[in-house]
Amino acid sequence: MQLDSRARNRTVILLRDSLFCLVKVTHCF
Repeated sequence: MQLDSRARNRTVILLRDSLFCLVKVTHCF
């Protein structure tokens, strides 16, 4: 269960990073 939770947290962080990057690019252009 701990591994599953960790993997889910990692996915959430990746999604948040990609979203932040997208917003940053949108603001740049």
